[in-house]
Amino acid sequence: MAYDAPATDRRQFITWSAGGAFMLALAEPVLAQQGRGGAPAGGAAPAGRGGAPGGAPANQSPWFTVGANGRVTVWSTAVEMGQGSHTGQAAIIADQLDVPWAMIDVQMVDLSKYGNNISTGGSQTIRSTFARAKEAGATARTQFMQAAATRWGVPIDQVETAGGKVRNKTTKAELGYAELAAAAGALPTPTNVAYRNSTADGNQCIGAPQETKRLRERVTGAEVYGIDTRVPNMVRATVIQAPVFGATLTSVDEAPAMAIAGVKKVLKVPNAQGQVTAVAVIAQDTYTAFKAMRALKPVWTTPALVSTSADLSNQLAAAHTATLAAEPSAAAAPLRAAYNSANKKVETSYELSHINHVTMEPQNATVHVTDNKVEIWAPTQVPSQVKGGAARWAGKPTAEVVLHTTMLGGGYGRRLAADYVELAVRIAVMHDTPVQMIWTREEDFAHDTYRRAVRQTFRAGLRADGLIDGFEIISAATDAPVGNDGTQLPPYNAIKSIVHTAAGTGGRVNAGIPQGFWRSVDPGITTWGRESFIDECAIAAGQDPFEYRMKLLGDNDRVKRLLQKVADTIDYKKARPAGTAVGVAVAAGFGSFTAHAVEVEVKNKAITVKRIVVASDLGTVVAPNQVTAQFEGGSLMGLSAALVEAQTFTGGKADKLQFGQYNVLRNRQAPKVEVFLFNTEGASVGGSGEPPIPTLAPALANAVFKASGQRVRKLPFANQGFTV
Repeated sequence: MAYDAPATDRRQFITWSAGGAFMLALAEPVLAQQGRGGAPAGGAAPAGRGGAPGGAPANQSPWFTVGANGRVTVWSTAVEMGQGSHTGQAAIIADQLDVPWAMIDVQMVDLSKYGNNISTGGSQTIRSTFARAKEAGATARTQFMQAAATRWGVPIDQVETAGGKVRNKTTKAELGYAELAAAAGALPTPTNVAYRNSTADGNQCIGAPQETKRLRERVTGAEVYGIDTRVPNMVRATVIQAPVFGATLTSVDEAPAMAIAGVKKVLKVPNAQGQVTAVAVIAQDTYTAFKAMRALKPVWTTPALVSTSADLSNQLAAAHTATLAAEPSAAAAPLRAAYNSANKKVETSYELSHINHVTMEPQNATVHVTDNKVEIWAPTQVPSQVKGGAARWAGKPTAEVVLHTTMLGGGYGRRLAADYVELAVRIAVMHDTPVQMIWTREEDFAHDTYRRAVRQTFRAGLRADGLIDGFEIISAATDAPVGNDGTQLPPYNAIKSIVHTAAGTGGRVNAGIPQGFWRSVDPGITTWGRESFIDECAIAAGQDPFEYRMKLLGDNDRVKRLLQKVADTIDYKKARPAGTAVGVAVAAGFGSFTAHAVEVEVKNKAITVKRIVVASDLGTVVAPNQVTAQFEGGSLMGLSAALVEAQTFTGGKADKLQFGQYNVLRNRQAPKVEVFLFNTEGASVGGSGEPPIPTLAPALANAVFKASGQRVRKLPFANQGFTV
């Protein structure tokens, strides 16, 4: 993620006057030596950049305080939404600081004090902070050791750390970190920092299973999510927005809502351009607000652009046809020539439908606007963007905005958008007490920032040995092109050339439907087509898809190891009954490599997913419990999207507004997911949130084809006549 430095001297400890706590921070020269990982910042981003807005380089390590009782509070720079990012960042600090896990607490940094550019997305949390967090812990530990050595009058090599204390190796005397903090803070930043080998020295936190911080609160219902916010004198609100995107309000009769007891106001809410695009009801409680909203019958304009899903699919296909008929680019020309001259050609197109994020917690925010303050409680992945936006929306200086980022009841990229918080602020500006706005489930479905509808065509000519030297991807998507940042092109080292050609207008077909980041974003989109296409090339060449991939991987031993692991675990080569088969897929993205093997049974187009095996190489697995959970949940989320999820539009309106209409995977349809995690010494740290998604759908499609002879090229399966 991206973090701005605080306005403090980071060469020293900063002493807090309260509670005997001390904050430790890294020196600027040390930070400057660290890697500059991809970093989301507040604001919009080009599509295809890892599921999060792009922006400034990361330059701020996580911080921590040592309390008078010796407990360490890690101030996490990540938003927590159940993915375990707080636990991961804390594990890095605890490991190098040499503090037992039981003595570690975690809180999110106070945005107003410690950073002005914080967001969470794109599987960046651990990989962008690993080096700095590790150095933060090691630097502080070295300073504690030096402070103790000075007090005892011995060389630093005569002291050691254990359990949040410094011990004299000779006398066995001990001093706690809290006792040493002031003296350590007066020391110059060490030029040579000694990193602990915790696997040998004990108190291992990096790579060792640790209890998820605040897990008990989540499973017992004690955790505070956005909708759990309670502040004095708070009223409740909900909204109804124009059902056709781009429409504005013509009229609304407020009387039916105002006639309901407990309703306080009906508001016409303008957007940034001053157009009324939403109607809000303020009431004494949420139930009353919902009831009153359903009594309203607002009338909206009809915009010039109203999209229907079937028409959009035809437009995407037409864009491909026109692109293939046109002269190729200089980069694509050699691939077109090789394709045209090949004795055996493979050309296939793959499609994805719009889908919702389906977060369990509907969009919400609580806002109080006064003469000199805007206070917000919101579940958001982009705190900095929300804070800056709130200042604009309320017409206040940024310094007057206070944001409390709550626990998120699901993100998946939906809460990288700030539209729902903007609505809450605009409503609160028109009311004199705190307002908690909660969307109905129907509003949540109707006004998502959907995953794009996409069509991609893959073309390659096979060599005499059946392999391919390269392929062209022709791509078009609704409203935003599929990015080509390289993350979707590996891991096939033996493929020499891959060219991404934009179809339509710069790779876009105008739909006028709000679209955004959905877990795995562009790598997930392109991996679906590419890994299905690789299977089709193998079949056209008369070769086994597993062996075919092994050849194309070339010298990529990291991915070969993963593919071999999932194949061996699921017993890929075992003879199976008719109608039962295994499919595989591999991918690289977000700094990690992943392979899936999926076993299915298909009977009369009824699919039963019997088994899922996934293996991933993240370079360094910091928090194995949390990463395993990511791959279990991510695999099932990918399975749900592949099998049954699709949002459709008629006349510009979303058709499916409730769970009874919009299908998601049920418990009875969810198989066990077996997860295998690998480290590679010397490799950079990869992400774990997005990588479970991309390879699931193509592995499933490859298995279904092998089991039934029916090739699915458009998701979801349920729309192609399959049942689950």
